Amino acid sequence: MLEATWPGSVRSRKVCTFWLIFTYVSILCLVFLDNYAYHEFALEYRVLFSLVALFSAQAFLAEAIGLRADARGVSFPRRLFAHLGFPTLWRRRIALKDISRADSLDETTVRFHLFSTEVVDVLFPDIMSRRCFLRFIGKELARAVGARQINRRA
Repeated sequence: MLEATWPGSVRSRKVCTFWLIFTYVSILCLVFLDNYAYHEFALEYRVLFSLVALFSAQAFLAEAIGLRADARGVSFPRRLFAHLGFPTLWRRRIALKDISRADSLDETTVRFHLFSTEVVDVLFPDIMSRRCFLRFIGKELARAVGARQINRRA
């Protein structure tokens, strides 16, 4: 069960708004092309705007779901450039058993060090959500480490 201090999901409204507007504009461009454009490259533009609309819609959904954490792991939007927040390439899930430690880089970034020597940065919309998340994940990691030590002794 989640702690009372961790809401279970955190999302960046600014990034969600960007992807929603981007989706809306690309759909408007498709409608405009279908109704008014009789250009020799109209089909190529339709394909381009269709792909942009699909990509931005999936990015909006991934960002709208937000960062989720529970006793099993952490799920968050997979961003190509973590500190910029763009582009979003669906989602990523990391099990708690795969996390060796979690560090706070700055006011809005948490870095996960995985047992596979991979390093993953997760961006938060504000300081308070990062603090609540670190408190929650610290308790869950301590619980997971305790369970691992009990299993090693048995």
